[in-house]
Amino acid sequence: MKSFAWGMAGLLFCSGIAIGMAAEPEIPTAEFHRRMTTLRGESRATYAVLEGEAVHRRRGGETETHSLFTAILLAPERNLSQVIVDGKEGYYIAQTAGVRRFAAVVTPMPSNPAKTESILGRIGLRPSDLGLNFVYFEPVREEAETRFRTQLCRVLVLRDPETSEAVRLTVSKEHYFPLRAEFFSSSEALEKGEKALRTLEIASFSRKNGLYYVSGMELFGPGWRTRVEFNQADVGLAGEKTKIFR
Repeated sequence: MKSFAWGMAGLLFCSGIAIGMAAEPEIPTAEFHRRMTTLRGESRATYAVLEGEAVHRRRGGETETHSLFTAILLAPERNLSQVIVDGKEGYYIAQTAGVRRFAAVVTPMPSNPAKTESILGRIGLRPSDLGLNFVYFEPVREEAETRFRTQLCRVLVLRDPETSEAVRLTVSKEHYFPLRAEFFSSSEALEKGEKALRTLEIASFSRKNGLYYVSGMELFGPGWRTRVEFNQADVGLAGEKTKIFR
């Protein structure tokens, strides 16, 4: 049994989710999704504090490099995280555990510069991407199995009930871990074969204190690509005095 720390439950960073059960091929889509989003060892909370950078390249434009700070606290009742870019644009993200926990609540930090273009938005990132909050979207259907790099994967189509945005999620069949997410404006756009507006892929994992976390990811869309790498990490079990947010 491996313990993965992944962001807000998912693909990025942090959370003592223990996964590694052999996935029986006959389990229904809904059950597979439930296992993917359910904590193992729910009596303990875990945290991750990750620092690194995002490098953004756009066709015909100059390369941009931005510092990233991400703190994540994953507990049985809720997931909390904080994202700060360039030390000035920040967000709090909350995801409540429970039956209906589709959308994350994103709150800009009061210190954010007023009336300025979002740096994260310009480089193709959402605050909730760094915690993989989209894995909690509502499962709609399942597509044929595929391989992503070396992993045999199941492919789920999820939908955000509030915005109708659809995500095609490629998930490791063995580890129940999301490896690739393709974002579409709606389920209809996906079904029509339209190209994804954005794609997010896990690029690398690292291990610290017995927990795995995502240390690298790539996002790309028409004419642009962003690489996120975390070169500093503090990952572990959370206690009453654990303070990770700025």
